[in-house]
Amino acid sequence: MLLPLAQPLMDQAKALYAVSGKTVRLYNAWDDQANTFSSPRRIICKAEVTPQGDNIRFVATNLQRAKPSFIYKTVYCGRG
Repeated sequence: MLLPLAQPLMDQAKALYAVSGKTVRLYNAWDDQANTFSSPRRIICKAEVTPQGDNIRFVATNLQRAKPSFIYKTVYCGRG
C-alpha cells in the first residue's frame, strides 16, 4: 500500500525529468505501520526517473531526525 502514498512524489519527479531531461531523484518520508510492525516506522521513499525508466524504493527505519536523503544514500546504501 506504499505506492499510492508515493505517487505524488513520483509525479513530481517525472515532471522535473520532462523539463530537464536529466536524472531526477526525490526523497520523502512519512510514518506508517504495517501489520507485521509492532509500532509505526518511518518510511523513506526514493522516487527516481532516469533515461532507463522509473525507479521507486522504500526503506523502513526507526531513525526520526535525519533527512530522508541522508538515510537512504548514507545509511541504507552505505550498508553494502
